[in-house]
Amino acid sequence: MRCTRSALEDGLCLVLSLEDDDKRDLFGTLCADVLAYAASEHATNRMEAVILRLEAWRAFLRSTGGSMTRSETIGLMGELHVLKALLEKKPSLLDTWRAPDDAIHDFEHLGLALEVKTTLGPGSRITIANLDQLDDAGLERLGLVHVRLYETPDGECLDDLTATILSALSDAESRRWFSSALLRRGLSPDDQRARAGIRACVKQVHVHPVTQSFPRVLRGDVSSAIVDASYMIELSHLRSTAEPWAAVLDSFITRRQ
Repeated sequence: MRCTRSALEDGLCLVLSLEDDDKRDLFGTLCADVLAYAASEHATNRMEAVILRLEAWRAFLRSTGGSMTRSETIGLMGELHVLKALLEKKPSLLDTWRAPDDAIHDFEHLGLALEVKTTLGPGSRITIANLDQLDDAGLERLGLVHVRLYETPDGECLDDLTATILSALSDAESRRWFSSALLRRGLSPDDQRARAGIRACVKQVHVHPVTQSFPRVLRGDVSSAIVDASYMIELSHLRSTAEPWAAVLDSFITRRQ
């Protein structure tokens, strides 16, 4: 996709053109989404809003082939359950969700960070994606949040979760931010398999403080010749270190500068 400016008699316009014919369906989705987004904006803010939406689409196109995998969908569901819990207590914490911008940790607020890992079913094995994900350098505290879901027809799908979060946001700017954050996070507006394919409820949430004794591999622990690595942790071995989710949530919410 290419985005260029063009001059018309009554001013400048943006021209989107497709360069990869194999992406025609996705391009149609993108154009329809941007037009709908522009139509919902006040005329004075329309161009700025469209540019920001196109930036979100660019991030989406860089990070995905067009649809989320099952494991990616489960991971996003866990993050949204955490975000929903935060917003129910304090709606101003929306921008503490940092995962859509490829931050090191999923949530961060005034020196406290949360890394969310989600499993569906009885398993407790999680994947640490890189050598920085459990690095607490520069933080006062880092918590590994394990969201355990179980699949049920009575559960919530991604569309349900996003609708609940949108209803908790009182202003249009926050709703626009959240909509584009979902796109940057990899969720397309027409990805119905991801949006409605899994229905699940939260069975439990455990938070493991990431301290010096926590089992992890950091960049400083390996040879500089190792550019990156991923590894798995079996959380059932760490149950004795878990902290109550309600207490961690309260600490995150009441944090002050």
